[in-house]
Amino acid sequence: MDLLQRNHQQLLKGINCTFLRYLHARIEWEDRLIGILGSRGVGKTTLLLQHIRLKFGDSREAFYINLDDFWFQTHSLTETVKDFLQAGGHYLFLDEVHLYPGWAEEISTLLDVNPTLKVVFATTSLCPLTEVRNSLRHKVVFYTMHPISFREFLSYESILNKDPIPLEDILANHHDLVKEINAEMNVVPIFRNYLEHGCYPFYWQDPDTYYSRLQELVRKEICRDFPSVVSISMSNLERAQKYFMMVADSIPLRPKSIDVTRKTNILRQQSDSLLRFFHDMRLIYYSANQPGSSLAKQKVFMGDTNLMISFFGDKENRQLMCETFFLSQMRCVANVEFMENGDFLIDGKYIFAVGDPLRGYDRLRFVPDAYAAIYGLPKSVFNRMPAWILGFCY
Repeated sequence: MDLLQRNHQQLLKGINCTFLRYLHARIEWEDRLIGILGSRGVGKTTLLLQHIRLKFGDSREAFYINLDDFWFQTHSLTETVKDFLQAGGHYLFLDEVHLYPGWAEEISTLLDVNPTLKVVFATTSLCPLTEVRNSLRHKVVFYTMHPISFREFLSYESILNKDPIPLEDILANHHDLVKEINAEMNVVPIFRNYLEHGCYPFYWQDPDTYYSRLQELVRKEICRDFPSVVSISMSNLERAQKYFMMVADSIPLRPKSIDVTRKTNILRQQSDSLLRFFHDMRLIYYSANQPGSSLAKQKVFMGDTNLMISFFGDKENRQLMCETFFLSQMRCVANVEFMENGDFLIDGKYIFAVGDPLRGYDRLRFVPDAYAAIYGLPKSVFNRMPAWILGFCY
């Protein structure tokens, strides 16, 4: 317990509260049970520590614990927080809960016997929400933390501070918004920087190792987080890693089933399940339902442009970069469907053609609720807009 308390104090000393992620203002922190979902590297731990620092300072009312700590090889959560609760502690912040067996039951019991206790926990985006809700026996409010948006990147770099703009407002006012932002800065090189290294806050710690660290986080998600939520054998876990690399190598098309079976011994049904898990982990984005399209033509994108460059490597494919950016931003605020002609349907209403400025977009000019998001477009023209403006949605 003393060791964990020292860890708590050391972590708080090193935390910087200058920049807060978008989610901090959205969370109702006084709710009794809060769950924060997200992939590795997005900043869940920093979010918890920043809130403790801002709300409680050095007070013993709050306690941060990482349940992946070696301490829990020989101690239980209940016995660990016993002294904290007896001393009047009320706010428990638990990280990496999915790596602690039986965590939902134990948190429920702690809440049952300590009426004034409040718990915030962080876990993988693979967390099965329905199962967890049933296991917890208490009302839980879930939030999802996404990678840094283009808007947040500008704020973090002290270039431009602007509140999130709802998608409907962007579509209604994109001409004026683009003009206003262009007057504040030279967007093109800054947007390029974001596409290459702006999605995860740990870039600034050591830029030279950014892509290798990003790959290591993906490996941990597949090898550590995945087995903690889904029952899988070691041999199948190795096949899953190989399949992920096949997906990364083949984007934007899904690998052919015959190649997958030959190289990994994974069958079609198994590969479908793995794609869903990779999608839930935010490593990729794909459409499970593309009526009328053959398997060979189904598209698969990396979860964001930083992941794409890290694994796929092609920075110069403007079409693919733009589509990947578009999906990474839109999936955080809306439902995205793939259309047969290569366009995207947003929330069942808005049609988007996305990508290279050399493509033809006149076909959408007079179509209701149809737009084009274009890489490198300097200003909005009719229903065409620079793709980067959609990075202001959250």
